[in-house]
Amino acid sequence: MEFDSALKQLLEKETRQSTRVIYMLWDILKEPTKILQALGDKVTKRGRERYIVGRVKGLHDFWDDLSNSPPSNIMRTQFNRLFPKRSEDKTWESGRKLAEAVNAGLSL
Repeated sequence: MEFDSALKQLLEKETRQSTRVIYMLWDILKEPTKILQALGDKVTKRGRERYIVGRVKGLHDFWDDLSNSPPSNIMRTQFNRLFPKRSEDKTWESGRKLAEAVNAGLSL
């Protein structure tokens, strides 16, 4: 009798769980638009968070590299050692003016 009672309780639990799963599935599947909306909102939120975190990490890395880099006069000396022939300052000034003119034209 105890065995039959235990078996009956076990079967009731198993039956209850499977019907719960079916009911849960029905609650989810009966309104697919709400599911898609909630899923889309979560994906969008996660994407925005990743984008923002990535930008902050990039900015942090940029400033870290900038703070650890040698000063510009040392970089210029090393650059001149690599490339002994360099343009005159007049050429660099002309290039700077050209870049300013191009940037001014792009901002219109």
